[in-house]
Amino acid sequence: MLLIISDQPMRFVRSPGKLRPIAEVIEHPVLFQALPALLEVRVQRGATASYSPDSNVITLVDRNRRAAIHELQHAVAELVGLPGGSAPRFFTLSHGEGAFGEYLRQPGEVMAREAASYV
Repeated sequence: MLLIISDQPMRFVRSPGKLRPIAEVIEHPVLFQALPALLEVRVQRGATASYSPDSNVITLVDRNRRAAIHELQHAVAELVGLPGGSAPRFFTLSHGEGAFGEYLRQPGEVMAREAASYV
């Protein structure tokens, strides 16, 4: 079953900084009610936006809604068993020319960009 939840009510409670539980940085009541396991995700500030399923951490550069929604979609995908994200660096090393295009075509990246496109 596909469930679509609007990101309209999502807001930052504070800027990303030291590692904190997601609810201390991002407020998204409908999403967190639908997927309470997301409350186990932690958020921190870093040089680039990313989601690590191994550590269950979203890294954000600032209060960029589009980046936050993109990374949240990766966390949701991990929870519900959909394709995860990737990173361009994995493709530049093994795919040569056209590597960035290959990264952009990864199913998890397509879904995350689509989710963030509604911002």
